[in-house]
Amino acid sequence: MKNILIVAVLLLVGSASGQVSILGGGSMLVGFGSGKPWGGLHLGVEIPKSDAVSFYARYTYHFKNTERDSSIYGIEVTDPEFGFVSVIDTKGVTKMDYHILEGGTRYYIGNGFDYGWGAYGGASVMLMFNSVKVGFGDPQFRDNKSRNGTVFSIGAGVGGGIKYSMARFGTIFLDANVVYKILNQASQQYVSGELFSNLIFNFNLGIRKDIIW
Repeated sequence: MKNILIVAVLLLVGSASGQVSILGGGSMLVGFGSGKPWGGLHLGVEIPKSDAVSFYARYTYHFKNTERDSSIYGIEVTDPEFGFVSVIDTKGVTKMDYHILEGGTRYYIGNGFDYGWGAYGGASVMLMFNSVKVGFGDPQFRDNKSRNGTVFSIGAGVGGGIKYSMARFGTIFLDANVVYKILNQASQQYVSGELFSNLIFNFNLGIRKDIIW
């Protein structure tokens, strides 16, 4: 299987006129109607089909964001003395991060992929994975693990950016995407409304280094 993947990558790179670029930098994600933005880092590749068109893929990790939950959770608590179970309503603190695998096309205007100033735009698809953890301030709830889970999402959107290519140094770029989640699958139906949004905006600032052979 590993050899098949290596061959597939070599064929893809070979079809791109012997050029591939490595890109990386900082990212920020904002959910429409949600609270604080997520900071993160991204790493990816971009392969030009021509000076005007390229394909790209990147992985982005956005660090955990915390929000005091406005939802009320009914927590089952067992009385240590008499053994009966009661339900107590309490609020929690939700922590959620983002893992994003993104791919799409870019269409360049201006000086194109390799030279000077330019702009680009195109469509993208995102696979998103969130790990969610809900904690409770009261000590009697701290061992309750039933409120931890995951969310898997698929999103589609459009984006664009600007770049400046410099000989030998590389290319500095700034871009943004707007993506709508067309599918969400949660392990539990409790994700905080303050953190979760179906419409997200993703901003990236980084550098691209071209490899030619």
